[in-house]
Amino acid sequence: MYLRIVLSSTRTRSLASGPKRLYGRNAVVTILTEHEKLLTTTKAIRDGKVQDKRSAMDELIKQMFSHAALEDQIIYPTFKTLSGKQEISRVAMRADDSIRVRLTLLGTMRPDHPDWDIQLHELYDDLYHHISESEKNVLPVINERLAPEDKAMMQDVLDELRKEDPRDSAKMHEMKNGLPVETPVSKWLKKLTRDLQHSHHYRNQQNAKDTNSPQVVS
Repeated sequence: MYLRIVLSSTRTRSLASGPKRLYGRNAVVTILTEHEKLLTTTKAIRDGKVQDKRSAMDELIKQMFSHAALEDQIIYPTFKTLSGKQEISRVAMRADDSIRVRLTLLGTMRPDHPDWDIQLHELYDDLYHHISESEKNVLPVINERLAPEDKAMMQDVLDELRKEDPRDSAKMHEMKNGLPVETPVSKWLKKLTRDLQHSHHYRNQQNAKDTNSPQVVS
């Protein structure tokens, strides 16, 4: 997973020194860390390296739904805003759907069920493909196009979302008296869009200046 390798030295250096606001709080690093933890935990349950499979699975399901909520509410919308793309890759979305189905099955299945091991192996494979796709095509865009202070601000939004019910998918669209209420997510995306528009406007102005500038002929 290329992005994780690229960020590994940065993560070590950033957490050890420098302003915590800019470097110690990085939403991309947080997501990468969660990816690693989810894969490790799933593998441990699959390989029977946990004492209580049922309890471990219940905790994993909670973590996965929480992570999925962060992706749906902040990671994917940020990616779409930065990239201009309106769709996530079909590979990632298929893996997402498959993971949700398997989590639902495993949530009601006893560890001694004949399909338990099969579902766990499939879950790990789906999760691995999903994470690989995310770290190849989604997170690099966010990592490259956001300034350090924006990654820290994005981390603040992630922290706010964690305070809510992770399965509540309506947090981006809260309503009060029939009117939309600003949430941490909506404020973040509005700021992101405004910054991008300003950046595009500035670049267009610079390009116009360059075009209209007299050419020096030697």
